[in-house]
Amino acid sequence: MTARGSIAELQFGQLARRAGLKPEDFTFVAVGAPNTSYGALISKQVDANMTFEPSSSMCVVLKTCRTLYRAGIATEPPEVVGTNGASVVAVMTRDAIAKSPHVAEALIAAARDAEAFIQAPGNFDELLKIAQGFFKFDMPRGDEIMAVSLKDAVPSYRIPISRPALKQIADNMLATRQVEAVVDTAPLLYEKAP
Repeated sequence: MTARGSIAELQFGQLARRAGLKPEDFTFVAVGAPNTSYGALISKQVDANMTFEPSSSMCVVLKTCRTLYRAGIATEPPEVVGTNGASVVAVMTRDAIAKSPHVAEALIAAARDAEAFIQAPGNFDELLKIAQGFFKFDMPRGDEIMAVSLKDAVPSYRIPISRPALKQIADNMLATRQVEAVVDTAPLLYEKAP
């Protein structure tokens, strides 16, 4: 796991239960982000990782491991894939929005413009160049890993927040006893949120 108690651990538990196993059947180890979790996997300190990109791309490009499950393209279990579309959000305090609603609206407009650019297939090379201007994968074949990782991630770079996915996250939190009662997610969203 990236960290104990993380969403990765909770989702792994959901996958295990769906397979007729219990999370207690496994030993969970916090191995950090992909750069350290990949090393733990390849050196056989762990048998599997529940992690995030570029882990899968590292396996594909370096041919050292295999990706068994990708929640972003999986069709089940509903507890996991049902969270797609609300896992990464932009937030502002209510006070900041009340004081400067034009800023919130400008951020939404800029995000929509960015999404249009990112989703246009002809822009991929420029998108990759922009991404490489901010960070590099300092490892063998790092540029190729970044390109594969970005290409796999682009379909999920969407601005609208899925209301059903946000509800699924709250339902999962109730099921795993992270919250004690049903959470009404509607008040969590800005009324003009896409």
